[in-house]
Amino acid sequence: MDIWAQTYFGRATFLCISCDGPQLASAFAMRLQLSKCLLTYVDRANGPRWGQLGCNGFIVLDAQGKVACSATSAFLEMGERAFADTEAILDSLLSDASPQLMVTPGVDPAELEFDRITGGCSDPKADEAMPKRMKRALAAKAAPKPESDELASYTNKTPTTSVAPLAEIHSVHIPDLDEEHEECGAALAQMRDAPTKEAILRVIEAYTKHFAHEEALLDQHLYTKDAMEASSSGSFSAAASARRSHFADHQKMIGELRARAAQLPEGGPQTGPKAWIYADTEAPAAFVHRILRSFEHHANVYDANYSEPLAARLKEAEAVPVQ
Repeated sequence: MDIWAQTYFGRATFLCISCDGPQLASAFAMRLQLSKCLLTYVDRANGPRWGQLGCNGFIVLDAQGKVACSATSAFLEMGERAFADTEAILDSLLSDASPQLMVTPGVDPAELEFDRITGGCSDPKADEAMPKRMKRALAAKAAPKPESDELASYTNKTPTTSVAPLAEIHSVHIPDLDEEHEECGAALAQMRDAPTKEAILRVIEAYTKHFAHEEALLDQHLYTKDAMEASSSGSFSAAASARRSHFADHQKMIGELRARAAQLPEGGPQTGPKAWIYADTEAPAAFVHRILRSFEHHANVYDANYSEPLAARLKEAEAVPVQ
């Protein structure tokens, strides 16, 4: 979003709106280090009547404030192509020689930044108020990652063991789910060390087991009908959007693995012209890197959002005496 805000500076405004108050807006700005786009918030009582979370598509307004597109392509469905779709819509709207916004002479747009600590909010103690789940997500951002030029240098001959191992997966304070995260991590480590079709299938098996259990717990304790209605304003429900995004990321992660596995023979050598790791679209090390980083992001960001409330609901359920 920041890249777009700088690229289209003076011609379009990019707005991130928290539907859960100022605390989440501040935490979001800090975690993603947003400084070019505008951040604001609404409380649950005065939330939007319709909409969706950004990973399900952006809302685009024209110069008159009318809805030009109610939902661009969803990243969870289209990947990077979703961003190209958004840019195409923006370029089409801006091609009508729309008047540019006034920019103060002599001011470099790159220097016009919002406060990274508060994200534009007025609370100077935003860091102290940041939810624990967001602090954990912010800490995950510091995990070592290959540089972009290193990724660009990957070839089919690059050993997948050169890919950085899985970063630390933070606890969600629910023993069964933490154990399943460890099982997923072990399967991913095996795929990194010995990239075969069988290794991919083991990751799919671990994911399928974990995602089914996690979704069942979330639907039973967090994404209940009452919770959906309580978080809604008109026809928009923050809980329903969170559920849709979280579960869609599950399907995306499994879908990527299944698509790769479908191209590969059973067993087979790991090197040479018949090795499964050879693919027309993506080098093996780049694929393994992408899969590992995707799991890290999901576990330490998506799962961090449910960690505390779900753990609390489970404790409440355990405390209820059996009749």
